Amino acid sequence: MTTTINSMPETETPSSAKENSFSAKEFNMAIQSTFKNIEGTIAIRHLWAKNSMHRFRVNWWSNEEISTSKFVVVTTNDKKMKVEEVK
Repeated sequence: MTTTINSMPETETPSSAKENSFSAKEFNMAIQSTFKNIEGTIAIRHLWAKNSMHRFRVNWWSNEEISTSKFVVVTTNDKKMKVEEVK
């Protein structure tokens, strides 16, 4: 299985993430590792953050169309991240 990440550039960090010392790359890696069994090209978009909750839209592309799509919340606390799908 090959997964390609198409997301925020590593140098771009959501402003709210700077408060918690997590980079965009760290958020992306946490999301990717949580959903590692989904095939396709992954596209992660940071939507907004409030306090320690960061919301993302995550799409997986196959054959030039979205094959899977999820809203994801990443909660940060004491240098740790918890990734959950919003249902």
